[in-house]
Amino acid sequence: MPATTTQPGTRGRALRPTAKVLPGHARVHNRSLVLAHLFHTGPSSRADIARSSGLTRVTVSTLVADLIEEGLVEELGVRSEGKVGKPATLVGMRTEAFQVVAVDLTDDATILGAVLTLTGEVVSRHEAPLDGRSGEAAVVALEGVCRALLAAADRPVIGVGIASPGVIRTDGLVVQAPNRGWYDLELATLLHTRLGVPVHVANDANARALGEFTYGSASGSGSMVVTVGQGVGAGLVVDGALVLGRNNAAGEIGHVTVVDATTPGETPAACACGRAGCLETVLSVPALRRRVAGLDPQESDAALASVGRMLGIALAPVVSALDLAEVLLSGPTELLDGPLREAALTAIRTRTMPVIGRGLAVRMGSLDEDGALAGAAVLVLGAARGHVTTPSRPLAVSRHHPGERRPGARLALGRNPNVKMLRFAALGVAATLALTACSSGSDEPADGTTTAGGDGTQAAEAADITLWLAGGDTNKDLRTYLVDTFAEQNPGSTLTIEEVAWPDLVTKLTTALPDAANTPDVVEIGNTQSPTFTTVGAFRDLTPLYDELGGDKLLQSFVDVGSVDGKNFALPYYFGSRYMFYRKDIWTAAGVEVPQTLAEFTEAVAKLKTDTQSGFAMGGQDWRNGISWVFANGGELATVDGTTWTSTLSDPSTIKGLEQWQEVYQKASNLPSTERDVAYWDFLNDGTDGTGPDAATIMAPGWARWSIGDITKNDAGEEVRDGMADDTKFDIFALPGVEGGIAPVFAGGSNIAVSAKSQHPELAENLLRIIFSEEYQTMLGGAGLGPGNSDYVSSLGDDKFAQTMIETAAASKLTPAAPGWAAIEGAFVYEELFQKIADGGDVTALAKEYDAKLTPMLNGGAAG
Repeated sequence: MPATTTQPGTRGRALRPTAKVLPGHARVHNRSLVLAHLFHTGPSSRADIARSSGLTRVTVSTLVADLIEEGLVEELGVRSEGKVGKPATLVGMRTEAFQVVAVDLTDDATILGAVLTLTGEVVSRHEAPLDGRSGEAAVVALEGVCRALLAAADRPVIGVGIASPGVIRTDGLVVQAPNRGWYDLELATLLHTRLGVPVHVANDANARALGEFTYGSASGSGSMVVTVGQGVGAGLVVDGALVLGRNNAAGEIGHVTVVDATTPGETPAACACGRAGCLETVLSVPALRRRVAGLDPQESDAALASVGRMLGIALAPVVSALDLAEVLLSGPTELLDGPLREAALTAIRTRTMPVIGRGLAVRMGSLDEDGALAGAAVLVLGAARGHVTTPSRPLAVSRHHPGERRPGARLALGRNPNVKMLRFAALGVAATLALTACSSGSDEPADGTTTAGGDGTQAAEAADITLWLAGGDTNKDLRTYLVDTFAEQNPGSTLTIEEVAWPDLVTKLTTALPDAANTPDVVEIGNTQSPTFTTVGAFRDLTPLYDELGGDKLLQSFVDVGSVDGKNFALPYYFGSRYMFYRKDIWTAAGVEVPQTLAEFTEAVAKLKTDTQSGFAMGGQDWRNGISWVFANGGELATVDGTTWTSTLSDPSTIKGLEQWQEVYQKASNLPSTERDVAYWDFLNDGTDGTGPDAATIMAPGWARWSIGDITKNDAGEEVRDGMADDTKFDIFALPGVEGGIAPVFAGGSNIAVSAKSQHPELAENLLRIIFSEEYQTMLGGAGLGPGNSDYVSSLGDDKFAQTMIETAAASKLTPAAPGWAAIEGAFVYEELFQKIADGGDVTALAKEYDAKLTPMLNGGAAG
């Protein structure tokens, strides 16, 4: 039967990644990005998909061709609205061509199931009695429901999703579900074998959270869905990611003790878990019905309110720790909505800071009894987007993917702008490390031996040391040199290099640095992350080595962010800078000259803007590029007096810069105000379908060159960009200053440090001697990374790219070296501010508002 075409319109939201994408999974991940865009946005051109996903148009075109061949996607004709040039061809998912089977095991008495379309519409329902069956009998009953639903489907079924009580691993193994009699049961694998289709299993509360987030109205910034039935559980979505926890048991609040011998008017009741006084003993539906049985309405309201207060007390720490925006209740409305819900909200607000509790909402979920079914469908959809054919965790996707890694291309320099940590992770770094690092303030090794002197003449005891490198910027040749040279210069010792993804770095360092048994000996860290760790004593004092490793020749701004009270704890590893890349052919055709001042730049890119082409592509949340306008006007983000930091957004020079940035964004960019971390480099490339570029100008780090240009093939026969080989078509220039010259830009790059807990500090220092040697510093430049020692910047080369990088880096500035800076970045405060400015907000009023919020955070406290 021919399939109907894709229905346009938004279909909920996509979850962001909660784990690294390994190289072997790249194609699966990229498929997921394409299908997720089409699922949530509707019919789009290939260029639309590339812009949204961050993938190159070459990659998108290849993936779309494969998906069309597989029948998941189809071409829908050209875009109807008028555009300059060749009209783009739209593609869309064949959402009516496939169906999903979803099953809800929440109820002890009945198994509920449904066949759904890919847009979440119920095609047919089926239910069967469970009647307390457990073990294999429960599996057989579940299998029967699944077979009935598969038979009822009138389209190919892409998978079965099951929402079940219990602790469930991401591969569908049920660790324990006592009410079903399941322990260490490989349920997904078992049913996949019996049914012959992919099967995906998740905790019922997590499934409801997925359903509310994707199809309902739950907040992606932070929401908890509390499910109340035979038991009590919760699912958490924070910053667009489902929170699972170390044991896949996040949200198991039903067995938190809320009643003990000291609780007024309450007697701890025995719980199925073997303890007494658990939340489930007072909040489960049977417990609530027993509590209100025989009471008049007024007494019933009071009884429900008392349970609401206990729920609020249990939830307050979670709400506060995660800064949740809302709590959704899922269960019988007559019991939960009203006195119980209102009392829970009051209890949470009275036990949390006003800034957290004031804006919190506690409300009923929007999906009613179908919440778990909707979530079970999301499990299948997530996996299908990744073309998963065996039981697996659904692959979550992000609209802000940083772009695929292409041959010849390098990753972003400095602190990766795509870090997406939970808010509390960054806020807790200083507190976690301060408890441990402060107790070992001595510069001497833990074993009492003497450190190597500045001349490096003292031999160190042989051992294996570990170097953590962030991301893939340090290439294979550089790594091999470090390993081989270290072994040669330290007989009997070895160097192990471990790569840590940028999004994982702060969290992993927070855990590892205080632990002498597990800490890396030497670590690479983003320059803006350095102050958070240096201010709490997490790194070893390198002052005795400072002159030997380069001294005044080291990049001073990077030295500053790694220093505390005149001592050096982190030194510059490499630097990068950002400048303007532009389509010279488009500028020339429009009669626009390269600007000499900042005002001329605004005038030029505003003239180049069309309905389909940004004169200057800039996302509204992109503060890392935007602060160049602040720096160009002599403004600062913050100043320090002694050890006290103050946000200076209200300074007239800063306000002037922000207003100029607002002007250029509004006049020259077509990107939404909600965009950040955009793969700008692809905006300058022509589309493979004949369409022109999406922008005439972008601002990006120097390495972006290798993602720009015409398509060619490398030695391996792979399609790559030629690195802007056609200088009549592509060119670069430095952002000009207010009165001419070069405007200061935000510098990217990394620092290098030795853990204060390293058990082999002498060997760690010997590794630093290799890193800061002339040979290695020269190798860094040859790899396109700015050497930390200015004596060797000539190794970058003498072409226009190298010279522009050197010139802009010389004029560059860093973010404040404040102890709370990592927490500010983790909370996306500047993204929020810049979006409001991009939307036309009053800059002076916003500056005052955010100064009050940022000043306490700069000093390591909570937002004001």
